[in-house]
Amino acid sequence: MNGSAIFSAIAFARNSLWGNGVIFWRNAVGKSPKKARASAQSNLGLLYGELGRFEDEIKEYQTALTYKYNSPEVHKNLGISYRQLGRYDEAIRELGIALTLNPNDGDALRNLKATKALLGNR
Repeated sequence: MNGSAIFSAIAFARNSLWGNGVIFWRNAVGKSPKKARASAQSNLGLLYGELGRFEDEIKEYQTALTYKYNSPEVHKNLGISYRQLGRYDEAIRELGIALTLNPNDGDALRNLKATKALLGNR
């Protein structure tokens, strides 16, 4: 087998991996240094959310926070995930943390207000 055939086989294998977002981000999480792992975990969480896998999404955000505990974006996304599952008290807590870390986050504020409204309508 010549060199170009070997590289073609490697490229094909890598493209197959990248064709599935969950596999791609799990691979990225496993290979990322600790500094970058929070971002990879968060991206995997976002993907799980898009797939409606909210429990998996929450686990990824919680893990991301072990690497980067002061990320307003991860706290906001975690709060939104909790709200999706009807876990309003936890959602309010996480959205509040997001706003404490970034008081100018209009998206976090809108989500907090919407979650409080849902909680009031139970």
